[in-house]
Amino acid sequence: EGSKISKDLVWSQVAKDGAIDWWYVLQVSRAATDLVAAGWRPPPRGKSGENCVQGLLEISRRGLVLSSRDLKSHRRATDQDAREERLAASSSAAETLSALASIGSRGHLPLPAVAVVAKGLCSLLASVDSTMSRISLSGLYPLAATNDRGEEAALRIEKEAFVSQRESCVADIAELLWSLLAHRSSACIAVTALLRFIETELFPVPSALGVQTDSTVISSSAASSKSGESRRSDRKAMLAGAGAIRALAAALWGDPPQIRGVPSLRIFWDKLLVMLSKISSSINCPRE
Repeated sequence: EGSKISKDLVWSQVAKDGAIDWWYVLQVSRAATDLVAAGWRPPPRGKSGENCVQGLLEISRRGLVLSSRDLKSHRRATDQDAREERLAASSSAAETLSALASIGSRGHLPLPAVAVVAKGLCSLLASVDSTMSRISLSGLYPLAATNDRGEEAALRIEKEAFVSQRESCVADIAELLWSLLAHRSSACIAVTALLRFIETELFPVPSALGVQTDSTVISSSAASSKSGESRRSDRKAMLAGAGAIRALAAALWGDPPQIRGVPSLRIFWDKLLVMLSKISSSINCPRE
């Protein structure tokens, strides 16, 4: 059965175009979660384990981002089918992230997948965490206006369930990142991957943010000439890098006195501090 689930989880390779059948994906996600709860783990070696993990992560990403190309309903549709589709997508994301968090907490994530998962989680965190993302819940889960109090209450409960699922996803992302950074077997791989990720995403710092680097100063006119899509891409890169910084800082230093950092990661303190100094010095604050 585990091998069948492994095969099903590469669905993203054959469903690159067109809308996703989120009810089918939800069944696959729940099956994977049940297997993990029963003690199953991805094979530690070979492509099968990596494909399982990457399939779960891809389900999580699509279920949280809710791109219009992945939905059968119109993005602004408010009918029951549209709402149920969004709930199925968010439920799929919640199931898969719960499974991944459980796998990570046991230290059973295949080592070849650690770097990809760590970077993917930071990008995902930047997309869904309400403290970092500009995406409004009303845009992701639009509701039609109604004068019926009973119907209004039912719709409010639906939306609360949707919000609760997304919040649980953010918690599972944070838990999985902590597991990757705290487990002895994966810590060095995860830290190295995130340091490189920060360097890739924030050096040079995205020009749409109006900042300067060691090699060049980006003028405001050049920044304003960039397309809207390019500026959004720069912002996503910046937020993903910020998510990586947040995860690393939590693991290295914790939140004293409640949370202690991971002592074995102290060897990376200087590297992260140097990187943070470079980022800080590259920000071009406008004169008052």
